[in-house]
Amino acid sequence: GTGKTTIVKAILRIFKSFYPDDRIDLVAPTGRAAKRLSELTGLETATIHRLLKWDMHTNTFGINSANPLSTRLLVIDEFSMVDSVLFAKLLEASVHVNKILLIGDDQQLPSVSPGNVLADMIKSHLVPVIELNKIYRQEEGSGIVTLAHELRNDVYDEAIFRQYNDIHFISVPNYEVVGEVLDIVKSYIDDGYEDKDIQVLSPMYQGVAGVDALNEALQSLLNPPSPLKEELKVGARIFRVGDKILQLKNRPDDEVFNGDIGTLVEIIKKTPGHPSNTIVCDFDGVLVEYIDGDFNVITHAYCMTVHKSQGNEFPVVIMPVLSDFGIMNRKNLLYTGLSRAKSALYLLGSTQIFKTAISRKDDFIVRRTTLANRMSDEMVGISFDEFE
Repeated sequence: GTGKTTIVKAILRIFKSFYPDDRIDLVAPTGRAAKRLSELTGLETATIHRLLKWDMHTNTFGINSANPLSTRLLVIDEFSMVDSVLFAKLLEASVHVNKILLIGDDQQLPSVSPGNVLADMIKSHLVPVIELNKIYRQEEGSGIVTLAHELRNDVYDEAIFRQYNDIHFISVPNYEVVGEVLDIVKSYIDDGYEDKDIQVLSPMYQGVAGVDALNEALQSLLNPPSPLKEELKVGARIFRVGDKILQLKNRPDDEVFNGDIGTLVEIIKKTPGHPSNTIVCDFDGVLVEYIDGDFNVITHAYCMTVHKSQGNEFPVVIMPVLSDFGIMNRKNLLYTGLSRAKSALYLLGSTQIFKTAISRKDDFIVRRTTLANRMSDEMVGISFDEFE
């Protein structure tokens, strides 16, 4: 709601008007985030791994300092998710790049892999930073946007849930959360929503309202057993044709990446003529096959962790906030989760836990990185105005 899309489109149009022959690359750390960037700009995008021609078997990059990008303007969205090593590899390949535009939210969760690059670069005070802090969507009555900004600015007032129609906090005991989630999901399905429009998020896999328990319950509701649907038991999990599926690892050769969401469209059981069980999933028109030994790279996506949801956006988001989640109850995780919602947000659990979590100081879990200090030491005296 702060005009990011409008500004990025304007930057690209202005750049193109001055330098029509120069190459622009738009990238994001995940396939889903790259697709969203493409939808917003109308331009072709890629994941960082794909742009750098990453070989998953050797863990090397075909685009590097010896074979650099011919890009002049490089735009990186969802930059809070980018770790130190990946950004280093991208910079090594960017010797011919004139401008790099980093777009991200430093209040969201940092990268899964080491580093806190976006926050450290801002902290260094050596990189020009423009913060978009005016809400342009507020007149549309968006409680989601307003709540997100309140959390950013530490001015949260629980009365906000009574002021807007698109945000809800339902106080419910831990053991009743699953049933409440099912009721909410069913009401949206009855109203004509599809399961891809509704995303349940949970901070962790275990527990009465963890990812595993919620996935099992939601699968029973949204894709119950049927004689017409083939299914395959893998460990404690049952995969069934029609399931909503989450990709857990990058598979660039198949054009599917960590965090991508698809649909299970076919199961082929092992037979004398077919030596392996096979699962086929459809990721927005890209069909990917998985055989025995590969099944650990997919899981159900009716519910996913907040970490896996980064870079995504969903019309309806449902998220439990419970004492069971312990240390996972912290502001950047809740902020990241609730800001995935586009039209409706439901928080379930304890308002007291929510208030405690968003006020908790995260000093004891702040990543110990040295990037900001090293930048300050190595770049003293450098003025970025020289490069304008």
